[in-house]
Amino acid sequence: MLSVAAFEDGLHALAFPSFGSERTGAPVLSFCRIDDKPLRSREQIAEPDALIVQDPTLLHQVDVFAGLSDDGRVLINTTRQPEELGLGEVVDRLGPGRLLAVPATDIAREHLGRPLPNTVLVGAFSAFTGVVLIDAVAVAIKRRFVGGGEQPDAPARRDPPRGAVMDKPFAITLDVGSSLANKTGTWRTERAVHVERMPPCNDACPAGENGFFRGVRRVCDERGALLILDEVQAGLGRTGRMWAFERFDVVPDAVVTGKGLSAGMYPIAACCFNDRLEAHYEQSPFFHPSSYAGSEIGAQVVQALLAQYRDGGLLGHVDQMGARLEAGLRDLVASFPDRLAGVRGLGLMLALDTLSDAQGLELTRSCFEHGLLAIFAFNRQSTLQVMPPLVIDEQEVDEVLERLRAAVAAMP
Repeated sequence: MLSVAAFEDGLHALAFPSFGSERTGAPVLSFCRIDDKPLRSREQIAEPDALIVQDPTLLHQVDVFAGLSDDGRVLINTTRQPEELGLGEVVDRLGPGRLLAVPATDIAREHLGRPLPNTVLVGAFSAFTGVVLIDAVAVAIKRRFVGGGEQPDAPARRDPPRGAVMDKPFAITLDVGSSLANKTGTWRTERAVHVERMPPCNDACPAGENGFFRGVRRVCDERGALLILDEVQAGLGRTGRMWAFERFDVVPDAVVTGKGLSAGMYPIAACCFNDRLEAHYEQSPFFHPSSYAGSEIGAQVVQALLAQYRDGGLLGHVDQMGARLEAGLRDLVASFPDRLAGVRGLGLMLALDTLSDAQGLELTRSCFEHGLLAIFAFNRQSTLQVMPPLVIDEQEVDEVLERLRAAVAAMP
């Protein structure tokens, strides 16, 4: 939207996102260059002139200020003051008036009725820097949100702003947050909500909390939206059910699956959907062609895998091993209350919480030293992900617990 506003203002602009390895829920960067001359550089921005932070929880998870110039500007979506966020050193380095806190989410809720802080932040950026006129921002917003094909009047084009800010291409890094409100921000289209059920990586959807998914399903039905669930990690028996949503008394309109779909033997993914969506493909079969769709070999591998689930034995096994592993983890928490906080999860998709991010990182290191491959959750570094193979047996569960106990005991 910022690049569109710059274009409406008679400037040249380039914008593109960069996604994290976990996709849904991972920190997301968006880059934007603005200049009064044609732009040729299309790589990521290493030294931005300005930084917009949409989710303040990222401030101490990743180094969002890396490369920011000493005369740069920072705009943060927060109701707190910079000092409360632990940014005193950043304020001192940049100088007065160069770091601005704006309660963008609250403003969006009040005036738009939806948690869309990006819209407010673009307007705040215009007022904060003067790089793009506010009239151009208004046109960009209207073009994005006004329905019925209405085209608002464009602002009068103007000469580029004079001064240091345009002496070189203006580089902006947007840090998009990973909070649940942002992920469900797709409600603004009133077409689809995409949720990934991944308990070890964050506690946005606490294990065993059925009300959340029933609430999402209800809102989708009320607004005529589709509910799409990402079961790439949680599906195919990982939680003791074929699909994790079976645990929560919810039926989605579409399910995305992959990874374990071929037991790691062949790269393949699938999107499964209900009759409502199938009807659309019957009417428009070439609506979504793909260069990589269809795989006879992959289909054979998937059929062989699904045959392992048909008698229900594997799912029952996951339930039994998951219960054994969870009980052992809870004993471990009781033995080390000064290092461990609790256990969450379902089946063989478990999370072991430590008391701090530093302890989560230290536990990961200690596990490696004790011959156990387990890693902290990237979005919640205080949490160790415990997700062994579904075919693990009792002896192997006990060995995991023994090694994990030794790893916790060895933590400083």
